[in-house]
Amino acid sequence: MVDVDRFHYIMSGVGYPKLLMNSSYTEENIEFLRNLFKKVKAKGYSLGMLYNAFTEKSGGEVLNKYLRDVICDIHADSGGLQIITRGSKMDSDIKRKIYESQAKNSTIAMSFDEIPLYTPTASSKIGSTGDRFFDKDIFVKCAKDSAANLKEQIDAFREFGTASKPLMIVQGNDVDTFLQWADIILNELPPDYHDYLGGISLGSTSLGNGEYESFIRTFASFQILRKYNLKNKQIHLLGVGSTRRLVPNLVCFRDGRNSDVTLSFDSTSHTSGIAKGTFYVADGPDQNQFSFGRHYDQVAYEKVFNKIKEIDQLDGVHSPKHLHNVINSSNEKHIAAGKDKNEIVRVWTAFAVTSSLALLEATKTFLSAPRLEDVVDMKKFSMYRSFQDVDTKTDFDEWSNIFKSSMKSVAVKEKQVDISSFF
Repeated sequence: MVDVDRFHYIMSGVGYPKLLMNSSYTEENIEFLRNLFKKVKAKGYSLGMLYNAFTEKSGGEVLNKYLRDVICDIHADSGGLQIITRGSKMDSDIKRKIYESQAKNSTIAMSFDEIPLYTPTASSKIGSTGDRFFDKDIFVKCAKDSAANLKEQIDAFREFGTASKPLMIVQGNDVDTFLQWADIILNELPPDYHDYLGGISLGSTSLGNGEYESFIRTFASFQILRKYNLKNKQIHLLGVGSTRRLVPNLVCFRDGRNSDVTLSFDSTSHTSGIAKGTFYVADGPDQNQFSFGRHYDQVAYEKVFNKIKEIDQLDGVHSPKHLHNVINSSNEKHIAAGKDKNEIVRVWTAFAVTSSLALLEATKTFLSAPRLEDVVDMKKFSMYRSFQDVDTKTDFDEWSNIFKSSMKSVAVKEKQVDISSFF
């Protein structure tokens, strides 16, 4: 039996249900929210939250004050991307304030990593691999700079006396460069700093985001944990909110494998559902997404209403039509209509939590099924089954030679040397 408590879904985008606003935590709402997350824990599921320590500092303080002990973890993003996109200067003062927020309000903190990329254009689209290139010329420098950032962060955390631990973010373009990056960082960090790491997270920015790339990250992650025997054996997946993308990792946990490792993953897929009109329901080892509009669709809203009621009775929300009215309202509209504005926070949070649980329920089904062939596409059964037995780099190369052609690969290509200047 797999312990599903070791699989943590970290809800990102918790600003959607207004959980980063201090005004949301009235006496009535505090009791409701804490009880809601206690019910999730009682079901054996681990649900956490993420905030941005640069753009949502006050939100981190709110989560820490009201919910820290009823959710599994509070993750704090470093905000490095937002600092750049807003044109702010990455200086010691900004970094110090971010470290302080992470130290005081989170349990797991993202580090500042330098990404070994060459982008010939002014900007690179999110998810795109065609307008950026892996730059081997700056790879070692980026890894060493990332190690220096990580050491600086750990020094700050030690000074603040926090139990929060930073994730070591690892960049690479294949298995070998991922392992090389980890070697550089962990050799640059003094050995006594290793125990301060909360785990590892292998980035896709300089790798790519296809199915084959997911297997590369999975294999490299376990290789790093095994080689260095890190005290905190946690693998975190950035921006993963579907069982389909989790499968390469999940097959490595079946049948008692890697029982000392925790797998966490974050996404805005479920919290953003109210704004996007999407809701998720577990369907065996997968989760189904269905859409609903602003107009009242009785079938759709009954489905949402009944699933939420399985988690919490939501006293006061007495019908699918009532649920529809609250979901499509706002604080201003509710107040103007003489209704309880607290109801919005409760309903929107219950919606996000119930939708999020679909992912954890599907994960549990995948892990606990008696046979792997019961939970994977039989066309790919041999690929998954043989991946479970991959142990060494040689094993992985042999496995890749057999199965890579049957998978979609969306890889970041390596920057080519311009030889025109030599002629």
